[in-house]
Amino acid sequence: MTSSVSFEQRFAAALRRRLFPHTALRVKQMAHELGYSEDTLQRWLRGDHRVYAGAAEDVDRYFIRYHKDSNFLREVLDLERLDPTPRTDDLCLWITEGAVHQAPAGHALFARTALGLTAGVEQDVVRYTVANLGWVACLVRADRRLEIRYASKTLDPQAARRLRDWLLTDGRAIAEVRALALGPDGWGEATIFSVSEAVRFLDRWAVRVTLRQTLGEANWTVQRERPDSDGQAEFQRFLTTLAPSEDPMAACVRAGRMGTSSLLWIKGEAEVVSLYIGTDLGLPIDRFAYRNVLDRDDPRYAALVYQHMTECVKEGPTFYHLEIDIAGRRRRYRRVALPFNAGDRQMVMTTVQLLDPGTT
Repeated sequence: MTSSVSFEQRFAAALRRRLFPHTALRVKQMAHELGYSEDTLQRWLRGDHRVYAGAAEDVDRYFIRYHKDSNFLREVLDLERLDPTPRTDDLCLWITEGAVHQAPAGHALFARTALGLTAGVEQDVVRYTVANLGWVACLVRADRRLEIRYASKTLDPQAARRLRDWLLTDGRAIAEVRALALGPDGWGEATIFSVSEAVRFLDRWAVRVTLRQTLGEANWTVQRERPDSDGQAEFQRFLTTLAPSEDPMAACVRAGRMGTSSLLWIKGEAEVVSLYIGTDLGLPIDRFAYRNVLDRDDPRYAALVYQHMTECVKEGPTFYHLEIDIAGRRRRYRRVALPFNAGDRQMVMTTVQLLDPGTT
């Protein structure tokens, strides 16, 4: 069930065919027009860097807009070669952190064997395995519908990546994806996705834990500070000017802080959406604004923003000193994040103090 050519490799090949020497388009020009760093494009061209759904869509839109080429993603997905003939039987799969496993005798028997349980054990083995091991139970139906069962609290990020990769290689003929999440009362209502929507959904789940796994490798400084520390004095003065019911963004306008402030909407477990990004922050606003932060091409930075914003909602105002890489540039800054409600929306306002290199 595993394709010998990954989505990333097909993406790289389609990209190379559209760049010099095959055309007049150079990597530097494309990077500038696309708004991504040359380093990111070079890693894509090597086929060894994960291509997230948002980035794939950005590149597809780029070729449509700048080169009137609407075939990029169709070529990557090899849509013309898909066999539309329905399967004659259903197929059970278990997606684990290590592999995609076929379960021809059904999910329950495979799980019992994997866990060493006897046939006499009275237990919902599928539910137990999904909840405790973070595996994903998949049923590929004969009519090209895919049903996936997962547990949002324990879904293994590597399993999410493997299912995402399977959809982009062996699952490209799937017509519809039905996702059922395990909750306290059992399996919830099915959420219906297209394949591209399911890929984006799985990307987000995989990215959520990236920071915890890779922060030590990044040579970053991510330091939470006390509100009364010397470095946070500027933010404390700003916060004391806020009236009890005042919109924090209105306070940013009054204080002349809009250029270094941002606004995010917290919509749920995997939905943190950038609504406004200050123009003085030097960020690629066209790529970041009005999009889920987990769709950003750099999974480490995406995970950091996601985790800090959801942390702020749970704990209240947070204060950080950061030295990290964003969009190919090293940034040093202090930041306060403040949660508030706007009607029925949960929002977070952030405002930063940009620091010169070497500033502590």
